[in-house]
Amino acid sequence: KVPNIQDELTLHIPSKIRSEVYHNFKIQSDRHLIDVDHFVPRDIYGPGNIIENLVPISASINRTKSNKVPSKLLDFAEKFGFKKPKGLVVSHDKFYSDKESIILGRKIVLEINKQQRADLKETYRKIRQFHFPYLK
Repeated sequence: KVPNIQDELTLHIPSKIRSEVYHNFKIQSDRHLIDVDHFVPRDIYGPGNIIENLVPISASINRTKSNKVPSKLLDFAEKFGFKKPKGLVVSHDKFYSDKESIILGRKIVLEINKQQRADLKETYRKIRQFHFPYLK
């Protein structure tokens, strides 16, 4: 069962949202495979049915990124009552895959997902835009 995309957050990327990502980012490619990636990874409960957490990305980069946690997500730790990791480097090209970062990332995402819809979309937009400032 795929929940109504207006009501519940899901890990699934509905076809309608996938098409919207392609349209918004003007993707028309016959030669290269372009994936739609959960920027905050699905593995840590990043939603797939809000466009603010999705990015067009090449298949090979998507496989390399895997379930790595964007550094900007971890930067939100204190906002949600968690301690920031010692030595956290917040940079547009910095992602973390260690066990502690994944666990903390899940905790932060669960708190983000409790926010009102407009607020959680804005939080995911800020994370994505920090790492991909050229994506609108």
